[in-house]
Amino acid sequence: MKTRIIILLCIILITNILTAQNNNGSKEDSAFFVKGISNSKIYTKEEADKGNEYELENGKIVFYFDQLGVAFYFKTETSKTLILTEFTVGKESDGEISWEKDNIIYQIGLHDFNDDNLYELVIAVKDKDEYFSGVELNIFKYIPFDKKWEIIGTTKRKDISGEPIALVDKDRIKIERNFRGFYSEWILSDGKFKIIHED
Repeated sequence: MKTRIIILLCIILITNILTAQNNNGSKEDSAFFVKGISNSKIYTKEEADKGNEYELENGKIVFYFDQLGVAFYFKTETSKTLILTEFTVGKESDGEISWEKDNIIYQIGLHDFNDDNLYELVIAVKDKDEYFSGVELNIFKYIPFDKKWEIIGTTKRKDISGEPIALVDKDRIKIERNFRGFYSEWILSDGKFKIIHED
């Protein structure tokens, strides 16, 4: 009887360890709105505003509320450089200034879009609205000489019915509208993302 209990406890322990490794310390996989990228982590607007970090091999991304929105920086032991995000999804405006909505969610992850064994950085935002939702991805490549991340593309859709999801596959990003099969698709070509389909 003791042997069975020990075996059962071992199975439960191993299952919990594997589940924790698969989730990479972040929310469950079902919470990810960008599918197909690795080392994903999800952050609510509140978590991002208060300040948070995303670890990389050569440094870390630090982000926090700064003036009108969340600012992202790449930090190493010797430097800290601004990552110039270009988000329009998840914003409200009074005509003069714009600010981020309280309901937005950020996702950060990595993907090798051009199959060169060097990961590009993906910083994404989701705006889940009552009527139309949106998702936007900013994709960056690392410039070692300058120790900075440079934007190589932004992909977005603001007119999504239901849950906004972006699908990453090799060198492509696809965002479904969830209505009559409409979608937008981008491909990495000559170092930049270009739209190849939209309806």
